[in-house]
Amino acid sequence: MLTAEACRIAGAADITLVDINERRLGMARALGYATARDALALRDDVKFDFVFETTGASAVLEPALHMVRIKGTVVIVGKYDIDPPFDLHTVLFKEITVKGARVYREGEFLTAVRLLASDPHRFGRLITDCFALDEAELMIGAFRSKSNVGKLMIIM
Repeated sequence: MLTAEACRIAGAADITLVDINERRLGMARALGYATARDALALRDDVKFDFVFETTGASAVLEPALHMVRIKGTVVIVGKYDIDPPFDLHTVLFKEITVKGARVYREGEFLTAVRLLASDPHRFGRLITDCFALDEAELMIGAFRSKSNVGKLMIIM
């Protein structure tokens, strides 16, 4: 949802979030986003200009290539633990642009901090769980389980 908020701030108007987790889908709907539970169901009916793959789940990349329009762009934000299957035929025939994205340069951090500071409430709505500093191990376990979390915060 953080990527969706950044896209919204940048001017994107028609944003659909796809997730299998009902808690995150509910949060997305509460923030005014269209949602879908099944990326495979969307792939034949809806074509997007941009698809941001933020999960790092191998099974999601193939539907992303089918959900983007001809000459559209797939931006890979999520980090894959294993190399995903990648359909180069679809990339070729649809003339898809595939980009990787990461936020590790100083200028990007400064932009992110400015955005957060400009509207703390907007981004605060994305936090699903808060932990005390001495609960950091519990928070890391919640994150690794990938079960029902969005953004996690340590309260100091």
